[in-house]
Amino acid sequence: MIWKLTVKVVERSLEVHIKQNDLNDCYQSSYDIRHPTETPLLKVHIDIVEVLDESSMTTLIMLDLSPAFDVIDHSILQKRFSLA
Repeated sequence: MIWKLTVKVVERSLEVHIKQNDLNDCYQSSYDIRHPTETPLLKVHIDIVEVLDESSMTTLIMLDLSPAFDVIDHSILQKRFSLA
């Protein structure tokens, strides 16, 4: 239960911070209801196809930071992102 609450607090805090500071890129899909999951996948696919059409090489590196939240002290995280 506390984990779900912590996730919601962090999500809401990030959403507010991103909107207040106009940090969304036009291709940003996280925390933006206007862009479904397919948006970044389609963008990556198009970029790869364009590079391959030019007979160039490309590399895709993906990083999943979600496991990082498993090792954080959740009480500290919750205090840090509180919606005071």
